[in-house]
Amino acid sequence: MQLGAFQNQQWAEQQVAEVALLGIKAQSYKTRTAQGDIYQVRVESLNYQQAQTILQRLKQSNINAFIATKP
Repeated sequence: MQLGAFQNQQWAEQQVAEVALLGIKAQSYKTRTAQGDIYQVRVESLNYQQAQTILQRLKQSNINAFIATKP
């Protein structure tokens, strides 16, 4: 599940901390792109039901996220 992608590492870490207050363990990952580095905030190792439950909790807290599947 991806919660966000930021050009600024501090913004990504801020979102990690924000969702931690909801009891959700997210991590920030640095990714190189043609436009420069971005920092993705993700929650990993979830089955579909777990992802749906967390997605609802995030939406209730006005945090946008989406479920991404690995190919």
